Amino acid sequence: MLVGLILAEALKDIDPRSEMKLSDLLKKFYSEEGIQDTVNRVTFRACDRLSLYQPKSNLEIQAKSFAYYFNNKTSAGLYDANNVNSFNTLVSSAVAKMNNVVGEDLEEFNTVC
Repeated sequence: MLVGLILAEALKDIDPRSEMKLSDLLKKFYSEEGIQDTVNRVTFRACDRLSLYQPKSNLEIQAKSFAYYFNNKTSAGLYDANNVNSFNTLVSSAVAKMNNVVGEDLEEFNTVC
């Protein structure tokens, strides 16, 4: 999941007409070369995961967007339009817990490029 978030950030400025395949992107990400973002002058490499992952990034916004979408597309109906704050709190809590777990995992597997 974390690699997906980092790759999404890396790919946002890549030309959508690019014919690069997912397998090519993953090979580059896990190589010394990495994925070059020429707009922001950043290199995305697996060995830089700890510095590339920003817990305060748009993860929470993306999670809330997905949660609202999922809620509206299912019969579960967990989201009460009259109680947006409790729904936001639920998503924020889940993201915070994920950040704690990811942070601990990244420290354990952090490598030097």
